[in-house]
Amino acid sequence: MVEYAASSSADSELVHVKARTLIESLPWLKRFHGQIIVGSIVAGLAAYGAVRFLERFFRSNTLTPFAIYCLVAGAASIVRFA
Repeated sequence: MVEYAASSSADSELVHVKARTLIESLPWLKRFHGQIIVGSIVAGLAAYGAVRFLERFFRSNTLTPFAIYCLVAGAASIVRFA
């Protein structure tokens, strides 16, 4: 069994110092810090939306269109690369 110790303020300060040191050691990261945060949030929202859509789609539909797509793409690949 794994036990987790309660996080102390010293631990959180150490993580904060390590993150600050990482950002300072990589100058390009300092320039793109905001873009990375916004990109991460947008990617998370897109993933959430995609999963939600697919869950609803699979409740009411089948995978027949995807199977047809796979067969067509596979046949096209064989013709192209064989």
